Amino acid sequence: MDMSAASTALGLINSTVQTAKTAIELAKHSKDHDLKNSVSAILDQILDLKAKILELDEENRSLHQRIATHADVERKGDFGYWFKRGETDPLCPKCYEGSGKITYLPKPETWSGGVRRDCRICGDTTWEVPMGSRRGQIQPRGGSFWGT
Repeated sequence: MDMSAASTALGLINSTVQTAKTAIELAKHSKDHDLKNSVSAILDQILDLKAKILELDEENRSLHQRIATHADVERKGDFGYWFKRGETDPLCPKCYEGSGKITYLPKPETWSGGVRRDCRICGDTTWEVPMGSRRGQIQPRGGSFWGT
């Protein structure tokens, strides 16, 4: 629902509410209790409808904002990371693909002979270099691996 459609719908609802209030005032002078109850029920339903339209309008705005944000995100690179256009810091694939959240990954860190990034939000680990693949590059202290 765009802004003009939402405004039009709310204008119709407000007009209908006014008409229903007029009907309630006229029904007050009537001795017909069924008529009074029916007019009152109509007004309640119109107010519920108005609340739902406002809720849907807010959801629509939020979705348009998410679409605009995600239009500036692209997948590239060797590890399948998502990047905001013009930026070099990768987004967490799990956060972005799972819930659409824009969460930046921290700088890569060496870990057990590999290189990884751990998302600070979801805790997911992305290995850029698998563990153990750099073991040959580790320089042990002393004469053996254990430093003795």
